[in-house]
Amino acid sequence: MNIISKNIPNLLTCLNLIIGLISISFSFQGNLALGTILIFSGLFIDFFDGFFARLLNAYSEFGKQLDSLADLVTFGIAPSIIVYQLIHHKIFNEYLLENLNTDFSVAYFAFIFPVFGAIRLAKFNLDTEQKENFIGLPIPAAGIFLASLSFCDEKILTTHILLFCLFTLSILLVSKISLFSLKIKKHEQKKSRINYYRIILIISSLILFYFFNFVSIPIIILIYITLSLTHNLTK
Repeated sequence: MNIISKNIPNLLTCLNLIIGLISISFSFQGNLALGTILIFSGLFIDFFDGFFARLLNAYSEFGKQLDSLADLVTFGIAPSIIVYQLIHHKIFNEYLLENLNTDFSVAYFAFIFPVFGAIRLAKFNLDTEQKENFIGLPIPAAGIFLASLSFCDEKILTTHILLFCLFTLSILLVSKISLFSLKIKKHEQKKSRINYYRIILIISSLILFYFFNFVSIPIIILIYITLSLTHNLTK
């Protein structure tokens, strides 16, 4: 394998990292919609870097660590900035850079999320038992949940709801809950129960996203968690 093919997944991972940093920049400027869209773009790139790593058999410890760093920025720090801005706007009726208000507020609790995200990623890199299922909510799922809140109705998103989502997702990141992976394994039967759950999740996600766009993301993540818990109980 030549050096270019070997590093295609790493190049995509770096692109994911750059997109996460740009998302942070836009979110700090108060453009939360574009910041959120960039995070979703990072999600697709994150999928393809894993896809090409498997396709080209280009796995490496370096790539694994680089991927975790990119995920922490794009799905940990970037969503926390969006939540910070949402809470800050609720309290001061303005985004951070519209007026550099240095008063301490509960908005700073948003930065707890990337801390838990870092712990989750470190555990994932050391854990050899997460090949079939995820232990705890993957940070991309939790990150897009938080980011998509920027598209929700401001009347519904109170400070208490934002903080509840923030703390709940942070706990789910490091929880012991087993959640199924969307990747189909070679040894799995096509008509296995887990594949039925995957089909239900994919179909419901497509329908919800078609009608409600980004607002549907929190509901889709909740469906994913519910289906995973149901699968665990019916094993």
